[in-house]
Amino acid sequence: MRKRNWHKYNQDSVKRGSITFFIDPEALTKKPEENKRGRPRLFSHPMVHLLLILKIQYRLTYRALEGFAKSMLPYIQKVLLEKSGNSKS
Repeated sequence: MRKRNWHKYNQDSVKRGSITFFIDPEALTKKPEENKRGRPRLFSHPMVHLLLILKIQYRLTYRALEGFAKSMLPYIQKVLLEKSGNSKS
């Protein structure tokens, strides 16, 4: 019978669940195109592409992807405000 190193096993399990990735600053800072009709767009095309890549890579449903994107929206807005020099802090 094989002896397990449970401490290492637990650390590896946590690392497996970690979502660490680099987001291109252009995807965050590029403003969505203005559309003439309908609801205003929340995300730019590079951000939509990034979200679709995440959907495929992590096998997310559209609702889970929507929740992830909406949870990231405050951070994206914060980055945009810092870039423009209008920080609320």
